[in-house]
Amino acid sequence: EAPEQISLDDDWETPRIQGTGLEDFFLGGWYFREGVFTGPLNGVTSKDTLSSSIAMYRLFEADAIRFERRFRFRFVNPWAPERLSPYAYSACTFLYLEAPGGCAPAIPSRPELLCWYRVRDTDRLSVP
Repeated sequence: EAPEQISLDDDWETPRIQGTGLEDFFLGGWYFREGVFTGPLNGVTSKDTLSSSIAMYRLFEADAIRFERRFRFRFVNPWAPERLSPYAYSACTFLYLEAPGGCAPAIPSRPELLCWYRVRDTDRLSVP
């Protein structure tokens, strides 16, 4: 239940677009209860309830978000941290520019990336 917030250009502090949550953003309300599927613009390629993991995608083709200088997309969890179990998420984004520019963040170190290592059939994160 983490609504998406999209901030653009001068509307950096107040999101210009705010949605209804992660599941709705990926076009799969009720947490994809029908299971995995693949479509031309969205899908769930993996869902494992026992390991609390899911892989989903959405492509913006007809509903591209346009901006001039800066773009921030985030899912904001409304719950207090003490109410949440430890969790991790990752994202991959592709962006088309007219010309190369800007600088990308540094690639995380190996220890920073190990938080993504999951022990099968448990709901805890583990570092080997």
